[in-house]
Amino acid sequence: MEITTFKNGEADKSEWRYDAATDTWTFFRNDVETSRKLSEVNANDPCERIETRFDLEDGRWTKTIKIFKAFPWGQEIVRKTEDPDGKALTTTYKYFDDPRGPHYTFLKTTIHPDGTVEKHNRHPDPLRNP
Repeated sequence: MEITTFKNGEADKSEWRYDAATDTWTFFRNDVETSRKLSEVNANDPCERIETRFDLEDGRWTKTIKIFKAFPWGQEIVRKTEDPDGKALTTTYKYFDDPRGPHYTFLKTTIHPDGTVEKHNRHPDPLRNP
């Protein structure tokens, strides 16, 4: 898909290309590749999908890896690692997975790269408590 806009006589072209054989999306800005995202299913765990994304930022390529897991309600991100070949800044996501619980399917905690834990949906379900 290609979109070209014109402002003050200047053309700005954005284009997404998809390669089905490799499940890869590539984004070009004025014919320069600026992003690439590819996905693959983990051969050792078919319920896990690995998404690798490369982005051109200030003339340097950055890399982010996201791991998605299949839950009964659908796929959710469980881990994101930024700069995996360097600093490996990892964020972990956990979900309420008890179908009898008040927050089933919702995000439970986010563990940030610095180790801080952010808790979500901590309050009991008001419809279940008198």
